Amino acid sequence: FITRTICDPSDESTGCFSVGAQNLLMGLDFCCATNIILKVLADVVTLLIEFSLHLSKGPDDFFLFIDHQPSIHSPIAQLVRTYPIKSLNVIAHIRKATQGDVNLENCHPFMREMWGLQWVFAHNGHLIDFNPQFTGVYHPIGTTDSEAAFCLIMQNLRAKFPQATALLPPAPHEVDEALRVIVKEIAQFGTFNFCLSNGQAMWAYCSTNLCYIVREHPFTTAHLLDADVAIDFAEHTTPDDRVAVIATQPLTDNEVWHKMLANEFIRFSNGKPQAYALL
Repeated sequence: FITRTICDPSDESTGCFSVGAQNLLMGLDFCCATNIILKVLADVVTLLIEFSLHLSKGPDDFFLFIDHQPSIHSPIAQLVRTYPIKSLNVIAHIRKATQGDVNLENCHPFMREMWGLQWVFAHNGHLIDFNPQFTGVYHPIGTTDSEAAFCLIMQNLRAKFPQATALLPPAPHEVDEALRVIVKEIAQFGTFNFCLSNGQAMWAYCSTNLCYIVREHPFTTAHLLDADVAIDFAEHTTPDDRVAVIATQPLTDNEVWHKMLANEFIRFSNGKPQAYALL
């Protein structure tokens, strides 16, 4: 019963998402199951996740978990909390909807393929009167300013390096330079805090509020800022580990977080900042 085609959401014999949501999820080999087999949407989501997890075998594979429900009620949030997921790059986002309806198509993070890698983007902010023209292969599926900005970034990167391929992608410093140009242009339209990753590096831009911390050996215990919860990272790491965490606000109250400057642009890789720029 597993297919890789778009099915008709109006057909009551199927348990399909909307066409837009299906397009969004095709990157995970979206599978559609009939109501006879799966009665509720939660089961469809679970099947989707399990199927995609079984497909993931290599270092460049990816997981995408999205849900339009509030995180406190989301079965996806519960799954991510309990499933033993490990990755070199993780982007998590809880959306406060300023543009676009609350639905699956408008959920962050957004994802597109380029040069054989999956690029993932999450935005915290609000772009006013932002109506870019799309001329290439990247077009928004939903109606958010965030996805429009992401598609414009991807469009410009692809145009900047027309000869690039999966075997011969641009160097990280070349991507840095190209991103700085388009990010500076988009930031003129409003608040544009974001994280962007291709699985090999993480780019962060601070328009108003972003901060980060780098944790490395010797690891200590961190205490959450908004809850009486502490974790001893020494119990969950090795001396060779290093982790950079980027967030809108500091998450802990007993560690030193670095607040990024307004218009600061940083590339993170191997768990630490590697390139800085002030746009």
